Amino acid sequence: MWCLCTLQIRLTVQVNVITNFFQLQEDYTTFSPDRYEDAEVLKSMKSDDEVEQKCELVRSKMKQVLRQAGYTKVTKEQTAMAIATKGKGGLLISQPDPGTYTISMYQRGIRKVTRQYSSWKTLWRQTDYEANAYVRIAYIFHHTWVSKGTIKAPRIYLRLLKDYDMADLDMLIPSCKVKLSIYDYLMILGPTLFGVASAIYHLAFGHLNFSNITSAATTLSLVVAPLYAGLEGYLSYKKKEKEYEQQKSVYMMYHLCDNNGGVLASMLEGASNQDANEALLAYWWACDGAEIPKQVPVLDLDNNIKAYLQGIIPYKVTFNTDEALRQLVKMGIAEIIDMEDGSTRVKVKGFSEVLDVFDTWDPNKSSMISWVPLTSSIMRT
Repeated sequence: MWCLCTLQIRLTVQVNVITNFFQLQEDYTTFSPDRYEDAEVLKSMKSDDEVEQKCELVRSKMKQVLRQAGYTKVTKEQTAMAIATKGKGGLLISQPDPGTYTISMYQRGIRKVTRQYSSWKTLWRQTDYEANAYVRIAYIFHHTWVSKGTIKAPRIYLRLLKDYDMADLDMLIPSCKVKLSIYDYLMILGPTLFGVASAIYHLAFGHLNFSNITSAATTLSLVVAPLYAGLEGYLSYKKKEKEYEQQKSVYMMYHLCDNNGGVLASMLEGASNQDANEALLAYWWACDGAEIPKQVPVLDLDNNIKAYLQGIIPYKVTFNTDEALRQLVKMGIAEIIDMEDGSTRVKVKGFSEVLDVFDTWDPNKSSMISWVPLTSSIMRT
């Protein structure tokens, strides 16, 4: 089961017939930001406490999914370090009110990555640097009540990101604000203060002259200059804020695998007729969790899978074992063996070998359209 649950997140294939998290999909849609309607949500709930209990139930199920997929919780020390420091490619973050949210972060694997950045410290030249990054990081963000009884009811976000810098964990909180650095303030306040001081200087030393139209216009410009400089400084500040927010959005999109309902849908929505599901089920049963799997009769494999599905789904199940094995053979992770007695057996590779195949698989050279998510999602633990 661990093997299957690990594969389901990394391949983003839909295998709800195995995970037994059917109810989670229904619960999640109540609070999903993708399908959220404030008034409708509140009408369906009897009390504020009921909403909070429902949120906690959904969140606990999400954590269960992540744990079964091989994720471990990010420690408080790692989170505190990220808040106290800023990655070279990250931003300074102002934390939101801790009373309005809770966040749980889970990671799977840490490795060194090479990044590029430029700043005034490097004279704006592109410079390489190494950073510690999480191979995969998932976090559950629970936006709590702003005030009891309001329509701003709780929302639950689920995010899955790849190769995310450890020093930038604090940037994952959706409600966080970007802070300007000292350098930014100097670049904004410098011209502003110069403009204000220059105008005040001319006014203070009697450079006021209304003797003619030209002098009057010059004098008025000196009066307006401080106001203009102040307005220019404010606009520069807002512009820099906007630039940083855009940079934060781009940074998040670069690492984002999927979000909200997309992550859960990839794990929970039923699609038993998809080739990817059938191939995944066939591999799971043929491997049986062994590092060096044994040969398995194809007929037994077919019967075992159908019996298992029939036991958890109260409907007749049609499972195309031959097609599933064909997909595995094309992937290079299974071998069909014809026996002397006329029977057919299948032998699949171990889990670690399968990960190597998935890491290098090029779906563009194959007609297996259902396997396209492999190269973008799977990583070795």
